[in-house]
Amino acid sequence: MLAMNALPVVATRGQVSGRVDAPDWASSQGNLEDAKVQIDALKALVHDAVFLDEDAYAGAQHMSSYHSKLQAAHAQIKGMEQESSSLRAELARKDAEIAALCSMQADAEVSIAELKMELENNAVVFKMHYAEIMTRTEEVERLKTVLEGVAPSMQAQQPQTAPSEGQWQ
Repeated sequence: MLAMNALPVVATRGQVSGRVDAPDWASSQGNLEDAKVQIDALKALVHDAVFLDEDAYAGAQHMSSYHSKLQAAHAQIKGMEQESSSLRAELARKDAEIAALCSMQADAEVSIAELKMELENNAVVFKMHYAEIMTRTEEVERLKTVLEGVAPSMQAQQPQTAPSEGQWQ
């Protein structure tokens, strides 16, 4: 039981019977602590007393378990939604990177095609110059043979004179 000090009694209006000294706060605080302990004990008793029926208690326990599982599922769903959102953002970033890389690849392919065309054009020009050089080389060779054939006949027509000192060396 709670140990309480006697309260002063009011005999008449404005008059207090019994001696009232300075308040004793230490004992009041102790009384409050005792009351708090007793209230907690009563709460525990009332909580147990509410579920006298086993079926009702099992149903309430099942509902409480269901409610806690539901809250856990909602928390898990929110976490998955956040993860999904971050993955969507990552996917969008990767798609942008892929699009940029595809654009760069297309530009590179166009550049390769232009360089290939330029190389083919250069090859055609080279072949033309080579053919021209070969034609001129053949013409020079033909002219040399003609000159060699004409040179002995020219020598025969010239008078036979002794060659001067620096002429045939």
